[in-house]
Amino acid sequence: MTTIRCDALVVGTGIIGAACALALADHGLDVIATGEPATTLGTASSAAGAMLGVLGEVTTDDDPAPGSLDDHALHLRHQAAQSWPDWAERIAEAADTPVPIHYGTTVIASAANPGDRANLRAISAAAEHLGLPAHPADPADLPFLAPAPRHETTTALWLPDEGHVDTTVLLPALHTALTAHPRVRHLPHAARHVRHSETRATGATLDDDTTVHCEHVILAAGCATQALLDDVGHAHHGVVPRLLPGKGTSYVFDAPGHALEHQVIRTPNREFACGLHLIGHADGTLYLGATNRIADTPGSHQQLPSGGELNLIDSAIHDITTRLRTAPIRHTRYGMRPLSTDGHLLIGATHLAGLHLATGTYRNGILLAPAIADMLATELTTGTAPADRTFSPVAPWRSRTPDVAAVIKRGIPHLVSFLLEPHGRMPYDRRTQLETALGNLFTLAFTDDHAAKELGERCMTILGSAHIPEVIPQAWYALAEAR
Repeated sequence: MTTIRCDALVVGTGIIGAACALALADHGLDVIATGEPATTLGTASSAAGAMLGVLGEVTTDDDPAPGSLDDHALHLRHQAAQSWPDWAERIAEAADTPVPIHYGTTVIASAANPGDRANLRAISAAAEHLGLPAHPADPADLPFLAPAPRHETTTALWLPDEGHVDTTVLLPALHTALTAHPRVRHLPHAARHVRHSETRATGATLDDDTTVHCEHVILAAGCATQALLDDVGHAHHGVVPRLLPGKGTSYVFDAPGHALEHQVIRTPNREFACGLHLIGHADGTLYLGATNRIADTPGSHQQLPSGGELNLIDSAIHDITTRLRTAPIRHTRYGMRPLSTDGHLLIGATHLAGLHLATGTYRNGILLAPAIADMLATELTTGTAPADRTFSPVAPWRSRTPDVAAVIKRGIPHLVSFLLEPHGRMPYDRRTQLETALGNLFTLAFTDDHAAKELGERCMTILGSAHIPEVIPQAWYALAEAR
């Protein structure tokens, strides 16, 4: 059994782990980074379109109040985006290869999705809040936009400062920079468990039986971080939220001569996932992303589920461009994104001295990587906690009990879109009725809401008034019209 020593061990060499390892090494620490490279199929980084989306993730679900958790997340994304040009240059110099950032994203609202326009308004409000440009765009002027009938683009918003990078360039360059750093040693092995005493983390045992002794352990292994935390035990680390794997899948199409070079067309977030996004690259390819299924949702295993892929391609063809219908598929990608059960980042020290987390980034890992790395490196090398510890893994607010009624209210519109995929169309006002009825049913089943109980009793009276199924629509309308 091999024993090695270092100042800091970074578990995970996806983009977050690699960024943390480089930042710590740049601060003078001797670092061991362990894990598969970010280019490995199945890592969150490998499936990403690498949009540096400060505004694109904003929806009406967010709390825009100054000082709210969502407001903190918005400002952190903005801070991260501002750091990207210098960070990309630093990676490019170390790898001796350009890592260009391209700018320009248009967010579109489809006639087939009634929530899109409201989300565009939320994006506009967030842009004004941050002082970022966001301009109405004429759909007729958008290159490559050719939606199907009844899916026409009703409004569009041009975000000139919303950037993106090409992961096929970024990730190999990042790995080269990591392995070339004189203070970094990369080991292509997973960590089996974290070594610790009663009071502090002391290192880790790797799956090849190597023992690493160190002062600091940084868990940046995405979804795999949860198993390591479970092994340590909550009594030691004190982290309440758990990590769930959110599977994202994407496609790369061959489309020589496409008119979308270095530009992005996307929809707002939908159906528990990021919006559709189509990115044009100079090599004649188009990247299409992305699906999202959490934890034990059927189809969240590490193969490509046909239903989710059908919805992704079908929605892109209808909402963005019918030209994709004849474009050959070059390859598919998938990756497991780390989502915390409270929906926010897990960044910083745990209650176990020497054990730090850098995960929970969900769909924003590539954007946030340099900012997270800088936060952790500053904390570890100065010995002082950052002034803003909003997303500390052990922040007091993380112990609060989930608000089930709020989860239902936010989730039901997404559930309706999910149920109606891939086309999302219902006649008359039945989509609204379905949202209301499902919201009432979930509230009745899973909360103690008094009004819901009264509604349930009214429905029972209707259903008990006759022996014929024709009374079912009466109960339906009672559920669908009660707010």
